[in-house]
Amino acid sequence: MRASPKPDLPTADPAKLAKADRAPGFAANDSGNAQPRVKSALNRHIGDARTALLAKRQAVVLQVLADFSSEESLENGLIAATNTIKNQLQCTRVSFGLTVKQRIRVVAISQQADVNACTAEAELLAAAMLEASRQDEMISLCASNLGDSRLQAHRLLLAGRPEHQIVSLAVCHEGKCLAVICLERESSISMSTLTLQLIRNVADTLAPLIAARRTSERSLYRHARDSLLSRTSTLVAIQHMKLKLSLISLLALILAASLIQVTYNIKAPAELVPLERRIISAPRDGYIRSVETGAGDNVTAGEVLLQLDTGELRVEQSRWNSELAGTATKFRTAMATRDRREMAILGAESSRLKAQLQLVETQLARSAIKAPVTGVIVSGELSQMVGAPVERGQTLMEIAPPEGYEVYLMVDEKDINRISVADKGYLSLKALSGEQLAFSVSAIHPIGIAEGGFNRFRVQANIERGDAILLPGQTGVGKIDVGSASVLWLMTHEFSDWFRQKYWEWLG
Repeated sequence: MRASPKPDLPTADPAKLAKADRAPGFAANDSGNAQPRVKSALNRHIGDARTALLAKRQAVVLQVLADFSSEESLENGLIAATNTIKNQLQCTRVSFGLTVKQRIRVVAISQQADVNACTAEAELLAAAMLEASRQDEMISLCASNLGDSRLQAHRLLLAGRPEHQIVSLAVCHEGKCLAVICLERESSISMSTLTLQLIRNVADTLAPLIAARRTSERSLYRHARDSLLSRTSTLVAIQHMKLKLSLISLLALILAASLIQVTYNIKAPAELVPLERRIISAPRDGYIRSVETGAGDNVTAGEVLLQLDTGELRVEQSRWNSELAGTATKFRTAMATRDRREMAILGAESSRLKAQLQLVETQLARSAIKAPVTGVIVSGELSQMVGAPVERGQTLMEIAPPEGYEVYLMVDEKDINRISVADKGYLSLKALSGEQLAFSVSAIHPIGIAEGGFNRFRVQANIERGDAILLPGQTGVGKIDVGSASVLWLMTHEFSDWFRQKYWEWLG
């Protein structure tokens, strides 16, 4: 329902003033005081009218705010506000448009539940609103006053509605244009200065509410983007020089780290092992009588390492010697009697006894265990086992010849795919901390070994001995060269590998 025209300011009624002149208080004999009283009454009347008009204007603003705030979404709130403004200001149409990426999107038109942005009328409104958003002042046009010739969009909008007056105003908050309001009213009801001021008051009051609604309805992506842009604009400002210098320095360091290429080494614990090992085992069952050497000793070929007890063998040797002597005596007696049959039997028995005696003598000779080659005893500390029994074939010691050594590197499973055969590297032993020994990878064992809570793979490498004094079992750290990479990648690749693995586990 359209409201009746509202005058912007009250006017004095001449009939009432004439009646006042005829009132008893304004007698002819009081003509000297009548004129000031008339002016005073007129001023009071005008003041009351202005007060009433101000109250009505405030009521209009509050009604617009109440209708806007009663809706949950921004667009519904703007639709409610356009309907209220239309009814209160006797407009034929009120439209609202929101700024989106340097453009205007018409979201609310009075008396319309939905807005089709693809229609020609909506495009004309959007163009006019975009034009108004670039102006510092309110735009007011009608057929008799077309305004600035540069307002082509407003002229096109007015061309389809020549009997109307168009007023456009940008709704700004903190120096940023958030929306544009466009009002259309018949030219016969012109908009006075007070009405235009009322429109401006409505726009200024809605601005912070629109800004708050837009902020609350942003998506997570837009919230993060706007926050980043805000931080960036703050850094670009003259203030926060220390923060900007720190950020520039950090970016410079990151850039330098991403450009500088260095050799990428994979570190792994290493152990020195001999190329060949000779195992010393027990030649027979027996007991250890004495130990001449121990683990770590250098030995030469033929040197006695330990001796087994020969007491039992000596007894057997005496027994076989006695039996062999008795058999020889019997054999001579048979020869004297020419008993060929007895001679044959005794000859066979004599051969058996000689074989038994020879076996015992061989075992006696092997009771002294000797080193088969020159080298170092790498295992077999038997000094505390004198008198202990041993079984035939039991390993007693291991001797490593000095001809060569190789390195076993235990590489973590996360780095094993970056290593290939023939890769070069350097070894630093704890015993030779000031010297680096070159090596090359010769083999990669495909079976992992659980060690210290980690899964590792053994990498075999041939070492160049040089003039260093090496001993089997020495440990240290090896570095395998697998190419070059940027400093930034070296600092971040472990985390990025872990992140990709966890991302696949959780979300992949």
